[in-house]
Amino acid sequence: MLKKIVALAALALATSSSALSAPGGCHAVSGTFVNHNIPCTVPAVACVESEVTGGLAGVTITIVTSYDPVTHVYAGTVTNNLENGAVLTSTIVGTTFNGFGQSTETLTGGTRQFAHVTGSTAEAGVNGAGTYTADYCLGQVGGDD
Repeated sequence: MLKKIVALAALALATSSSALSAPGGCHAVSGTFVNHNIPCTVPAVACVESEVTGGLAGVTITIVTSYDPVTHVYAGTVTNNLENGAVLTSTIVGTTFNGFGQSTETLTGGTRQFAHVTGSTAEAGVNGAGTYTADYCLGQVGGDD
């Protein structure tokens, strides 16, 4: 009976949100995305919701705050609501022309293990669908982070 209790306690610890949000380490992940425009609830040039698969699976909201029609360069902010409940935030700079697009996000923070994240993601796609790769490092969290 004691072995079962210890095993259940170990399983509970391994799957708890605090275990899933353990800080530290660097990671390389990749996946796919599908974008669709959504109404903006804030002043913005455009708002995009993305369904993301892979290492950063979840739903992402991008708020485009500037766009240059001559260079086709845009910039804005991104909030990734991950499937595990964590949030990852970043800034984005990209280009789009005739359905083709590419962008780079600079990770700025978030919740849980992403509170002190550093790194970036690179995205490329055609007509609102594509792939991404991300390289990020999770900082050591101290105190009540």
